[in-house]
Amino acid sequence: MGDSVCLGKASAAWLVLGDWGEAGWHQRQVAKQMGQQAAAAGSDFVALVGDNFYPAGVSSWRDPQWRTTYEDVYRDGLLEMPHYAILGNHDYMGSAQAQLDRSRKVNSTLFRMPAKWYSKELLLGNCRGGADSWKVLLLFLDTMVLSEGRPQRGERQEHWLWLQETLREASADWVMVFGHHPVFSSGKHGDASRLVRDLNPLLHQFGVDAYVAGHDHDEQFLRGDDGLSFVISGSGGKIRAKTNRRHERLAFFKDVYGFVRMSVNRSHLTTSWISENGELLHRHAQAPRRKVSALHPPSRPSRRPDNATKAASGSSVAAEGTGQTGEATAGLLLLLALALLCGCSCLCAAVFFRFRSDNACRLGARDGMEMEQRAHLELEGLEEDDASVPAETIGVPSATRA
Repeated sequence: MGDSVCLGKASAAWLVLGDWGEAGWHQRQVAKQMGQQAAAAGSDFVALVGDNFYPAGVSSWRDPQWRTTYEDVYRDGLLEMPHYAILGNHDYMGSAQAQLDRSRKVNSTLFRMPAKWYSKELLLGNCRGGADSWKVLLLFLDTMVLSEGRPQRGERQEHWLWLQETLREASADWVMVFGHHPVFSSGKHGDASRLVRDLNPLLHQFGVDAYVAGHDHDEQFLRGDDGLSFVISGSGGKIRAKTNRRHERLAFFKDVYGFVRMSVNRSHLTTSWISENGELLHRHAQAPRRKVSALHPPSRPSRRPDNATKAASGSSVAAEGTGQTGEATAGLLLLLALALLCGCSCLCAAVFFRFRSDNACRLGARDGMEMEQRAHLELEGLEEDDASVPAETIGVPSATRA
C-alpha cells in the first residue's frame, strides 16, 4: 500500500498546487500565501499536481530551472515539508526521467517523486492501530500514462492494474486521488473522455472521496455522484480566461491565481480555494464515502475499458475467467463420464455375448435347440410357455425385438 507516515494526531492538512512552473511575480505571490496558510492553519505536505516546469519540462536533474522556478520560490521556511509531485503534459515535453532522478539524487530537496505513480498512507490518532486509529490513503497518478499520452509498451496496462488493485485492497477511512488531467472540467480543456469512461467508474465504485487535478488554469469544484468531489487547482503559475462552457456538474469556478487547502479529520473533509491575495474563494465540506473492502469487492462495471486499459480490470477479469473455465471443465468432465459409461456398457455387452456364444457351444444339442427355439419365439413376439428364462439370458437385446 506504499509508504506509511505516522502523524499521530487528530487531523491532517495539505496544500494543492497545480500548473505552477511559470516563473514570475504571480507564482511568487501564490507561494507567499501558501506559506502564510501553512503557518496559520498548519499543513503536513504539499501536493504538486503537474506541469511543474514550463514550457517544456526540464532537460536533466541539474537543469537551472530547479533553482529559478522551484527552490528559489518554494524553499521558504514556511513550506519546509514534503512536496509530493506528479507529472503533467508539459513535463513530458522535456525529460520526465529527470524529475524522478532529482527526487533520488538530491537528498535535501523537498521535491518527492519516487515513481511515475505511487501511494502514501497517513496514520492518524493512535498509529499502533485499534479503535483510536484511522487512515488517509493518497494515490498519485500519471494521467499521461493512463490515458492522455503515449506511454511505453505495457506501461498503461501496468498502471491501470496497479490502480485497481490498490483501490481494491485499501482499508483507509479516506481516499484521495491526485492526477494532472481532470475527469470533468468547465475550463478550456473540458472533460477527459477516456478518464470519464474508465477512471470515473473506479472512483465511484471504490468510495474515493476526492479526485484532485490541475491542467485547466483556473480554480474549480465539480460535484460527482454519491458525494464524490472533483477538485481543480491549475492556476499556481498561469491563468486562463473563463470560457463560455458551463458544465452541468460545476459548483464553483474562478479564473484567478491561487491554490487549494484540504484538511481532514475522522468525520469531515474540508476543501478551501484561496487566491494569491489570501481571499477565501470557496469552501466545501463533506463526509466520508462508503468504502469497499477487499473482502467485499464491487460488481464490475457494465462498460469495459478499451484494449489499452483492459488490464485495469485485474483481479475482476481473472475471477470471471476462472469462473468460466470452471464451468467449461465441469461440462467436459460430465461428457467424459457419459462416454466412459457408454463404453463400459458396450464392453460388458460384448463380453456377455462372447460368454453366451462360448457357453452355447458347450451345451448339448438338446439344450441348444431349446434355447434357439426360445430365441426364435422372442423375435416373433410370441409368448413362451416357460418364462423362467429372461430374454437377456439368451442374448436378445430389447432394441432388436419386433
